[in-house]
Amino acid sequence: MLLYVGVEVMAENIIGIYGQGFGPPLSQTRFFTSLTLPLTLTLTAMLGDTWPVL
Repeated sequence: MLLYVGVEVMAENIIGIYGQGFGPPLSQTRFFTSLTLPLTLTLTAMLGDTWPVL
């Protein structure tokens, strides 16, 4: 479980850094993670994966 949380935190940080590479300011890219993760979890749940969606 600890490894999973660590990987999730790294993924969240990388989403923002990747967004900054396209040129928008940090004031915009900081929201990319909060938009991406719920969408990913929802799609994963819809596809039938066994992740616990909270």
